[in-house]
Amino acid sequence: MRRTLLLLVAGLAGCSSLSLGTPLRPPDARAPGPTIVRAWEEASGAAFGPAAPILTQDVLVIGTRQGEVRALDPETGRLRGSVSLGRSVEGQLAVAPDGRTVYVPLAEADGGLVAYDVVGGAVRWRWPGGGIQGGVVRLADEVVTTTRAGETVGLDPDTGEVRWTHRATPGAQVHAAPVALGRDVIVADDRGRVVRLAGATGEVVWSGEIGQPIYSTPLVDEDVYLTSTRGRVVRLAAATGATRWVQDRAGDPRASPPVRIDGSIVVGFTDGRVAALDRSTGEPVWETTLGAAITARPAAFSGRIAVGTMDNRLVLLDADTGQPGWSADLRGRVKSAVGIGSGLVVVLIEPQHVVAFRSAP
Repeated sequence: MRRTLLLLVAGLAGCSSLSLGTPLRPPDARAPGPTIVRAWEEASGAAFGPAAPILTQDVLVIGTRQGEVRALDPETGRLRGSVSLGRSVEGQLAVAPDGRTVYVPLAEADGGLVAYDVVGGAVRWRWPGGGIQGGVVRLADEVVTTTRAGETVGLDPDTGEVRWTHRATPGAQVHAAPVALGRDVIVADDRGRVVRLAGATGEVVWSGEIGQPIYSTPLVDEDVYLTSTRGRVVRLAAATGATRWVQDRAGDPRASPPVRIDGSIVVGFTDGRVAALDRSTGEPVWETTLGAAITARPAAFSGRIAVGTMDNRLVLLDADTGQPGWSADLRGRVKSAVGIGSGLVVVLIEPQHVVAFRSAP
């Protein structure tokens, strides 16, 4: 019996070697200059989900489909530590405000959410409430996650105790990560329903419909921007959920998660095009054809849009015109959101590599 218990604990905690000794410092939003060069490339041992890496002032944190959470040195790419949690990590991770805890969503049906102490290198708690495809968000006093089965859950960040639950549309699944809106959270499902939930109670503040499935993480700015699997881009009022504008793309290509730069929203499509839409009206500002499907969220920095493609490229577009400029060949497809921070552009590529670019000398 004792041996069985020890094996069970080991299976939950994994091989614990992610012990950094100090808390993670705050996220580092420093972007490189408009011209970049390859800085380093490292193998991770497994593929990645669609989520972006977390870039703090001292480490780069990623999750893999082999169930590892890995901390890399942003300057060199060297591994600082890793822990195996035994289940695939697909969705967006989150970090506690004090930097001690990383909240890790696990995708399998028996996965759930793990709170991991990166200072001491141990699992603090585990909520085994179902597979999490989208990810997790840390609010001021709650941790909020969404299961693929359609349940949104508010948890105590220190203990993992369930404080509230909200059930999505009957039969709906949630593939997109929840996103913070002040002290509330935005959740979108594959039936096209969008809700704003009070972070402290899970009560519905408002609900809306965009009429098409949503698999991509929303963008929350002064309003809420959503993209669908059939080429629709929608802006909803953050206060009420009212529709401000809708843009549909001919041919119903799948749209990437949106990114904002200045007065535009930029979206990539699986028909190989990248479009900038005016934030106020939704009208096209520019459009560029890259000739390969785009599924990953682009990233904006220093007057450029960094776009990863499914034909193994990273392309920089001029943010004002959409004109392609610099590009780099990669060893695999880009299906994960491009990360910006610590003076780097970070790209997760198939089958298992992390590539970082920094400002050119």
